[in-house]
Amino acid sequence: MEEFQHHHGNAAFDDAGTSTAAQLILRLYLERRNPVFKASLHRVVDFMLRAQLRGGPADGGWPQCFPAFSGAVTQAPWPDERPSWLPSDVGHGMEDGDYTRHVTCNDDVLGENIKFLLMCASALGRRDLNRPVLRAMACLHRLRQPGPQAGWGLQHLTRAANGRPAGAPAGARSYEPRALPPTPPRPTSASSSPTSG
Repeated sequence: MEEFQHHHGNAAFDDAGTSTAAQLILRLYLERRNPVFKASLHRVVDFMLRAQLRGGPADGGWPQCFPAFSGAVTQAPWPDERPSWLPSDVGHGMEDGDYTRHVTCNDDVLGENIKFLLMCASALGRRDLNRPVLRAMACLHRLRQPGPQAGWGLQHLTRAANGRPAGAPAGARSYEPRALPPTPPRPTSASSSPTSG
């Protein structure tokens, strides 16, 4: 994976790496009530809340990595020999730039972070976490792509880029092309009405 080839002093939410460690800290605190675990738990909750995106269609989501590191992922070239089975018109990831800043649904980033915040809200009585959870759920609702191929992309643009709106499915790593094509324009009433001949 491209983001793991270099360490930039940030953390990845990918593969539940942050949320499972956070859940372990929560459980240790609940079992032991040790102040050391309490301090660690507050740090991870604060980290998750600082990482949560704000504004636009991305509001409430999380990037793949946080904090952002400019230039962390700048290119992912094709291999020297393109696989023969790969159609010539297929794009690959990176067509939308640094994917570590995109809203990430891949590997259940949003779901895992929502789960952890809900666990904290319930176990610790942290009602202040309800709003970030609701923002994340609203983000999932906003990013859902319409039919006929309804669903979510692995990543979504946090801001408009290259003529594509914020919230559109985005390419990510070199082996992760855009998961869903842009929705085709709807026909206007003039072009959709039958002509009589």
